[in-house]
Amino acid sequence: MRYHAIAIILLMIGSILSGCIGDDASTDDDVDDTAENIDGTINETVNQTTNDTAGNETTDGGNGTTNNTVQYVGFLDNTTVAGYQMNPGGNFSNLGLMDTQRCTDISNGLGFMKDGFCILDYGMMFNFTEAAWVTSLEINETEGCVELYVNDTSEGCLQNLGNISISGRVMWKEYLDHKEGPDGLITTSHCLVYIESPAFVSSSQYNRTHNSSSSGVNWDELWADPAYVQWENERMSAYSVEEANAPSWCTTPQFDALYWLTSPADTTPDPEPVQYVGFLDNSSAYGYRMNQGENFTRIFIPINEENCTTTGSADWLGVWDEPFCVQDYGVNEFGANYSYNETLACLSVSNETGHIGCWGNMSISGRVMWYGWDVDVCAVFISSEQFTPMNGFNLTGVPMDWDQLWGDSAYMAWEAERMAAYSAEVGNQPGWCPDPMLNFYWWASQPAS
Repeated sequence: MRYHAIAIILLMIGSILSGCIGDDASTDDDVDDTAENIDGTINETVNQTTNDTAGNETTDGGNGTTNNTVQYVGFLDNTTVAGYQMNPGGNFSNLGLMDTQRCTDISNGLGFMKDGFCILDYGMMFNFTEAAWVTSLEINETEGCVELYVNDTSEGCLQNLGNISISGRVMWKEYLDHKEGPDGLITTSHCLVYIESPAFVSSSQYNRTHNSSSSGVNWDELWADPAYVQWENERMSAYSVEEANAPSWCTTPQFDALYWLTSPADTTPDPEPVQYVGFLDNSSAYGYRMNQGENFTRIFIPINEENCTTTGSADWLGVWDEPFCVQDYGVNEFGANYSYNETLACLSVSNETGHIGCWGNMSISGRVMWYGWDVDVCAVFISSEQFTPMNGFNLTGVPMDWDQLWGDSAYMAWEAERMAAYSAEVGNQPGWCPDPMLNFYWWASQPAS
């Protein structure tokens, strides 16, 4: 019952915060997202001191004497307008730069204004059952999490709020992004960085308050402000001191939490996956495939479908898969199967009783196949996309017009991409292949000497 009540209070706080850090630009995941933004400012007890208002730090100028007090408003991201603050007693609060009316509206009167920021104290007691009161939400530095206290008794870490780590003026806060996927809920972890910062005073009079969905921060103007550049440089200097202490779960620190959270979702569709038709040589018309059952097949572009299935010579008949004729080496009168054997580095021949032997050398690395069916041959075939000529010449021409193929601009681009893939694997060239041949089909089609 108590944990059910805790879930209710998180939803209450989430609805209050939906305007404070995320403005009105909500998404379908508002309840989860805003609940995860109950991140709060952390309890700095090691390197910094806090007073009863703004989390002030005393510095000594390097000589052990106090000569300057920097007034920090809280832990902010690089937008200057959003973050968290630690209050006396260990409670932490959400900060959002906005006017009084906006603060009242979005917090249902629970927030209060200080130095232009709306502050919502998560340690306020919400009477959500007759027996359970939220006494405080605090940072547990040992566990690296947000810990909930009800009636002054710890209820443990709130796992759905993610990890928190602190070092000096830097807080790393995990943001868990929940989205529905085809197979259920998909959770992605993001690492947001907040740095304890002084209030930012802009050089110009542009509006930094986040008061409604139609008037927000002018980001371009903010980033270009000379005062902002100086403010951010000082913060990043503080971050560089603590960067080595970043937690292991924070692989990609993100400094612009509010900007990122309120930016329109990228609706650009994911690129279609590359479709490779098989391992081809540089003719674009000849090569091999490994089918789903690991059978080895030869592919080539015939004159037409009939030439593949009926009218061609017996050695070149196969199954039509436009524009290729496909010959499955696993379909034969011997009942043998031909497949790549990585351990033996060969094209293995086997049947129901097991491995029979090797039919030539074969090595595959990435998209590159080295195949040597004869002692003097090592032909190179590269997993390739289907090639479509730019100038419309016929790839099935017999004999092929090689000069026209080599001069085709589309061919040049096609071959350049393949050679880039080959270059990435050339260091894995097998020892049995001292003289790789990338143009087997051209070489085989030349008149005998």
